[in-house]
Amino acid sequence: MKKCILIAGLIIFLSSPSLFSQNYRKEAVVSPVYVYQQMLSYLEEGNYKKILKSLSLLEEILNAIKSKFNKDLKTLIEDAVATKDVEKIREAIYTLIFYDIKDVFSEVLNNLNTKGLYQLKETLKFAYLDYLLVSPAVKKRNFKVDRDIRKSFTELLGGLLAKAIEEKNSIFIEGKFSKIEKDCKTVLGIE
Repeated sequence: MKKCILIAGLIIFLSSPSLFSQNYRKEAVVSPVYVYQQMLSYLEEGNYKKILKSLSLLEEILNAIKSKFNKDLKTLIEDAVATKDVEKIREAIYTLIFYDIKDVFSEVLNNLNTKGLYQLKETLKFAYLDYLLVSPAVKKRNFKVDRDIRKSFTELLGGLLAKAIEEKNSIFIEGKFSKIEKDCKTVLGIE
């Protein structure tokens, strides 16, 4: 219960349009993190139609991911829902969350020398909130990896990002981003 309240509070706080330079993030009617959380809830309820309806709220993000990473996640989720296989649907939603984390990392790296610490830190928090949605699955499959990923986010938000901005050098954060991506991809079985 406390975790849900914390996530909801962070979602509301972080939903400020001024936090993003990505137009599709600025213009989102509802925070993507909230939509992902709802999609996972709909999955648990067996309400597959609402999962599909949720995709319309993510249209711009889905298009950006398709463009940047050549991943058609809308079709992936629609195909998974058509099977009515809970695990396939969960995997498809986790894949969407993974690519959103990857997109946020890309946003931070692309704006390292043009945006301030506050703005980039708030953007990076969205990746962490995304991760918190898949964390229970990661933790269940590999406790150490979950702990390491959480530690990496803590280090990034606690000083590494500031150091990268100060030094105008992404090397301080690229390794952490790559490790988080690799670990999530491996543990969650994302192709």
